[in-house]
This record gives sequence, C-alpha cells and structure tokens, in this order.
Amino acid sequence: QAPPLSSYVVTRYYRAPEVVLTPTLYSYPIDIWGVACTIGEVIAQRVLFKGENSIDQVLQIIMVVGTPEASELTWIPPDSFDAHDVLDYIATYGWLPSLLEERLPTENRELQRLIIGCLSFDPARRPSAMEALRHAAFSAFRPESDRSVAAAAAMKAFDSSWEIHHRWEALRASPDDLTAVRRALKATCAALEADQALL
Repeated sequence: QAPPLSSYVVTRYYRAPEVVLTPTLYSYPIDIWGVACTIGEVIAQRVLFKGENSIDQVLQIIMVVGTPEASELTWIPPDSFDAHDVLDYIATYGWLPSLLEERLPTENRELQRLIIGCLSFDPARRPSAMEALRHAAFSAFRPESDRSVAAAAAMKAFDSSWEIHHRWEALRASPDDLTAVRRALKATCAALEADQALL
C-alpha cells in the first residue's frame, strides 16, 4: 500500500501543475519540473512562477508557459472538479502565449529548449532524467560513462518500507531516547554504506 501523497512536497514556486491540480496523482516528472524551475531561475535571475497561493501558482505558470492546449490536459481526471474549476477560472484570462524564451535569456539555445521541454504542462511530455542528461545541452557530458549516474540508475525506486528494513524501529519506539536515536542512525548509515558497496 503506497503512502498518501501530499501537495506540500516542494516549495510552492517549484511545484509542477499536477501537484497543485491533482495532489494525489503525481510521479517523477515533478522532479524534472522542479529542476527546470531551478535552472530557469539561475538563468532568469528571478523566480519563474511566483504564486501567492495554489490557484495563483497555476495562473503564474500559465502566464509564463502559455495556455495549454486541450491535448495537454488529458492527464487531469474528468472527476477532478477542483482542477477543472481552477482551469475554468484561469480560462477567463483568455489565451496566453508562452513567454519562456524571453524569460530565459541565454545564448545556449539547447539549454533553453531543454528547460522549455522540462516545463511542459503535461507531465508525460517532460523528458526523463536520463533523456535530459542526453540532451544536446549537455553534449560534453556522457551520462553512460559517469559512475554517479550509473549508481543512481542501478538504485531501486523509493520504497516506503525502507526505514523498517534499516532498523528505525528503535526510533519509533522511543523517539525521545537520544541513545536509541543515535544507535538507529548508526545502523541506518552502516546499512546504506553496505547497499552502496554492492553498486
């Protein structure tokens, strides 16, 4: 049984549209969105999407990436009334063009194209982490020969039972007992080092 997902996984300015609109339906593409926001912020020298609340966050995203086409909204379930209400409200602003090219002033056109792709409103249209690393923007970097990338690729997906397998029972049993916390932390670190040695 997977743990319930939360809309508060990241700071608001870096939340992907799916985290705001459908807070229980998201996956790895939110990380691609967050990285693109961060790199975009470095290039633009300002936060790309500075929303004041969840609804305004979606509005700020659309005001920069442009109004999504109907085909970019198919990931939103028909019964997600809150999401459709937000989009109906935003539609009152009319059609908005993408401002990403002018917000990302860089001579590296490949990097600009990569960031724009990573900021696709539809999560399925964003590249995977490996696809992003293989993008022409990083032509000098070869992910297949990088040991860190190979180690990350070999890791299993996150499993919420991780802490049980790594001796966190002591921490749960007595969270105020500093000795038990230290013992649990040492055991966890040792287990992680053993896992890394296998890679």
